[in-house]
Amino acid sequence: MKLILVTGASGFIGSNLILHLLKSTQSRIRAFMLPSDPLRHPENGNPILASNRLEIFLGDIRNKNDVSKAVSGASHVFHLAALSHLGTKRRKDHEEINIKGTQHVCDACLKHHVEGLVHTSSSEVLKRTNQNPTASENHLLEESNAPGPYTRSKIAAEKIVLEYAQKRHAVIVNPTMPVGPGDFLPSPVGFLIRMILQKKMGRFYYPTGFNMVDVRSLVKGHLQAMQDGLRGHRYILGGPNLSFEIFYKKVAANSHQARLGFKIPYGLACLTSGLMEKLALFTGNTPLGTLEGIRSVRIPFYMDTTKAKNELGFSCHSIDEALKIQVKQYTVGALLAAP
Repeated sequence: MKLILVTGASGFIGSNLILHLLKSTQSRIRAFMLPSDPLRHPENGNPILASNRLEIFLGDIRNKNDVSKAVSGASHVFHLAALSHLGTKRRKDHEEINIKGTQHVCDACLKHHVEGLVHTSSSEVLKRTNQNPTASENHLLEESNAPGPYTRSKIAAEKIVLEYAQKRHAVIVNPTMPVGPGDFLPSPVGFLIRMILQKKMGRFYYPTGFNMVDVRSLVKGHLQAMQDGLRGHRYILGGPNLSFEIFYKKVAANSHQARLGFKIPYGLACLTSGLMEKLALFTGNTPLGTLEGIRSVRIPFYMDTTKAKNELGFSCHSIDEALKIQVKQYTVGALLAAP
C-alpha cells in the first residue's frame, strides 16, 4: 500500500484533503503538521486521531531534517504547508515557511525518489490587467510587481517547484478562495465572512470581486492533479466569479445581515487598510484590512478555470451550499469568537 504525505495537514484545505484521501483511496496517509496544530474533522471540529491508515507526524516545515523524515517512505506528496497571512507583519515567516519550506520539500522529494509532488500555490500569483481582468495559468506576476510579501513568497515557491519539475514529476495547483467546512483558524476569506457576521464589514466596502471554490471540490482537484496533471504545469482550481456585492448577499442570506453600505474608491481603501495594519502592530489584533489584500483585489479576482476542467475533469460544487455550511459553523458552537 502506497504512503501519501500531506504537509499543512491541519489547515483548512489540508484537513479536508486528509478526509478525502481516507475516503477515496486505500493508501496510508501521513499528516505532517506542527505540534501546536490539532488535526480537526472539517465537518464537526472533533479531533481526527491516528489509525491504521493515518499517521500523525509532528514537525516544522522550516526544519530540513523534519521534512526529510516526513517525506521518507512516501510515494506521493501534497505540499500544502504555507503561511497565508496577508500583510507585512510576518514577512520573515513568509520567507521561512513558504519559500524555504518549499525548498526543503523539493530537496527531500528528490532525495527519497518521490513519484509525484503536487504543490499548492495560490491564484494570487497570476497576472490580471485592466485589459485582461480574468487570469489564466499562462501569466505569472513578477516578484517585483507582487502586492505584498505573501504573494511574493508564493511566486518564489512556484519557481522552486518548476525547477524541481525538470528532474521529477511535479504539478502546481492554484486554488482560488476556498469556502466550506473546516475553516476554523480562519483563512482570509473565512475572516471576511466572520467580519460580515459580526457586522464589522459592509458599512463601507471596495467594489471588487473574487473567484470562489468549494473546499471539498478543491481537494478532489488536488487528487485529480496528482493523477492526471502534466509535469511542470499549473492548474487553477476555482469555481464561479462573484462580485463582492453578490458574495455579501449570499453570506447575508444565510445570516440575516444588513444590506451593504457605501462604496469607497481604491485610494481610500488603501489608506484605511494601511492605517488598520499599522494599528494592528500595536494592538496585536488582526486588522480588518491590509494593503496587500486591497492591492490584490484592485482588479477583480476573476479566474478562468477552463484548463483544469478540460485536462483534469475538475468541477466545483455549489458555492451557496458551501457558504451555508461555513456560516452555520461560525454561528453555531462558539466558532464566532473574535479572531
